[in-house]
Amino acid sequence: MDGHLQTTPNDQSEWGDSRLRLINAGCSERVRAHVSEASKTNIVSDFFIVRKYRKKGYGKRAAFHIFDQFPGAWEIRQTLANKPANQFWNRVIDSYTEGMYKEMILNEERWTGPIQVFGDEHNNTMKSDSIQLL
Repeated sequence: MDGHLQTTPNDQSEWGDSRLRLINAGCSERVRAHVSEASKTNIVSDFFIVRKYRKKGYGKRAAFHIFDQFPGAWEIRQTLANKPANQFWNRVIDSYTEGMYKEMILNEERWTGPIQVFGDEHNNTMKSDSIQLL
C-alpha cells in the first residue's frame, strides 16, 4: 500500500455505519521512516474525520482497524500547529498500545512536529538525531 487509504466501509461493514465513508487516512506502508529503526514501518501523516462526526469514536475505531490490518512498526505524524490532532493520536495510541509507545518532536527539514512510534517491539528503537523526547 502506498499513497492514500480511503476507509469506506459500507452499511454492512463490521462498523455498521456508512458515515465512516467520511474518514480519509493517508498512509504509506513500509516506507523509510523518520525515527523508527524498524526495517519496515507503517506511517500515517494524514487522517481526516468530517467535523460533524468527530468525538463520536469513529476515528478511534478506524485507526484501530488500520493498525490491526497492517501489523508492525508505526509512526504517526502531526504538524506542530495541530494540537487537536496530537491530543487525538496520543489518546488513541495510548489506548491501542496500553501505554507502550514513544512520542517525540522531530525538527528537521523533511518533518517538523510530533511523531508517535509503536509496534514491532523488537525493533522499536528511535534514531536520536534532531529528536526531542516528550
